[in-house]
This record gives sequence, C-alpha cells and structure tokens, in this order.
Amino acid sequence: MSAGPLNPTQTGRLLWVSFAVLYFMYLSPVFVAFFVELSSEFKAVKPLASVTGLHVPMAYWLATIVALYILLRLLGKFVPIKMHKKSLAKHKEDILQMLYFGTAQAVISGAAARVASGQVNYMTGLSFLPLLSVFTLYYTLLFEVVRDCKFTLSSDLVSNLPALITFIVSFAVIVGVVISHLLQAWAQPSDFREPYFWWSGITVFIHAVLFLPGFPGIRDRSYLHLHHWYWPLPLAHFAVFPTDISLIAQALFTGIHIHGIACFGAETLFYDDLLRARRPSLFEWTMKPDFSLEVETSVNMSKEKRR
Repeated sequence: MSAGPLNPTQTGRLLWVSFAVLYFMYLSPVFVAFFVELSSEFKAVKPLASVTGLHVPMAYWLATIVALYILLRLLGKFVPIKMHKKSLAKHKEDILQMLYFGTAQAVISGAAARVASGQVNYMTGLSFLPLLSVFTLYYTLLFEVVRDCKFTLSSDLVSNLPALITFIVSFAVIVGVVISHLLQAWAQPSDFREPYFWWSGITVFIHAVLFLPGFPGIRDRSYLHLHHWYWPLPLAHFAVFPTDISLIAQALFTGIHIHGIACFGAETLFYDDLLRARRPSLFEWTMKPDFSLEVETSVNMSKEKRR
C-alpha cells in the first residue's frame, strides 16, 4: 500500500492508526509533564545558569549533536530513509551552522548547564543528552511514516479529520509549553523577567514582519518554506528552566532541528516564485510531511494547479 495524503479514505486506516499511535507515544512525555505540573502546586524555579565554568558539559553537548548528525547520515546508508545527497562542502557548512546554533543554545538557553545538572525526565528517567538522542531518532521514524502526507491549513482541513486532529494536538502542545515558560518567567525577579519578555516579544515581532505577504507598494512574489531545521530553534532557545516541560521541550525541538539539518541541510527559507505555476489568491500555509510549514506569499495570483 503506497502512502499518500494522510486520509483514511485514500491510504487506509492502517496508516492513520500507525501514525496516531507513534505520534501519541512521541508526545507522551509532554502530556505526562503537563499532568504533573497541573496536579502540583506551582513553584518558581531559577533559570539555568550561564556557561561559566561549564566547558566539559558544553563539549559533551556539542559532541552529541554532531554525533547525532553523523548517525543519521550513516543510518541513511543502510536504511531507506529520506534525505538529500550532500557534498563534503555542504556537510561542512551544515555542521558549522549546527555548532553555531548549538553554542547559542548553550549560552542563551543553558543547554550546557542542563547537561551539568544531571536533570532527568520524570517519565523516562533519561537525562538531557540521552533524551535528545531518543527524540531525534524517534522523530526520524515518525517522519518516515508521514512523509507522504500534506496538511493544508485552509478550509480543507475541516474535512480531513486526521490532519485536523494532528494540527489541534500539535498547536495545543506548543501553546501549553509556551504558557508554562511564560508563567515561570513571570515569577522571576525583574532582572530576568523583563529581558525574557522583551526577548520573546522581539522574536515574535521580527518573524511576523518577515513572514508577512508583503508591504504597501511592494509587490512580493516570494514564498516562505519554514523548514524543520529552522522553526524549532527559536522555541528551543526559550527553554531555559530546570522543569520537566522545559527539559522535554528543549530535547524535542532540538531533535527536530538535528533531523532537518542532518537529512536535508540548512535550506533557504525564502524562495523566488519565478518557476512556480500554482498561486493562491492571497497566501497559503501548508504543513509538509516533516511538519515544516510552507507559506506562499504571492498576492492576486491565479489558482492554476502545477502539473
């Protein structure tokens, strides 16, 4: 049975059930963390420390993300998982960018401090780096199950129950993670709380402006594909607390990023539409098989299908 759009009438119930089970298992640590946090009294915790004096944990952290990159590439030689062929130059470029973002995480979100703390996940009993490895490999499996589906965030979503459920669950998880972190940040002293909220607001503002379909007087014929090597990164950088939800969020989002950059590379986000034949009337968000998002920003274009 070939895999097509994730719709029981087209691909059969087996594909949908398999995806649903795997996706629930993938998010189960998040659900457990939410349950534990909601069932217990709220307690403010200090954010993770900076990298001062954490040279060895930082080395472990950077070595782990590079090792996962190499592992996924080697896995692709023996298992038919989807990935792009890369030249040596492209490998070097992607690893360099991954190390740059990894260093930023170690400094900004305290990834090195999380490694040094030995914090373990409530459900699995795994510390940060093993949990990151599990999430990365599990996402690779999940990606293969749903890589042929295409979820379009439009009116068609209402008639596609599996896609609708997936979108609602994914959106609810992200919102829950964000709320948990904002509550923790609000409970901190002003010298941390104010920069954290300013940082959050500026990040949202910058992305919102760049992702707009255009500006008055400017004809924007580009479109955005928010690849999954990129979109988890801003979220992972805000996971700065030694809570179970923050631990899971940083491991989960970083795992998605590693899969994207290892299998496909740090691909460009904005594309010219000179070669595109399909144009929406305004703009369209499309959830791709890897849960990346594609946004076509051309305005007043025809809806001719690309053949």
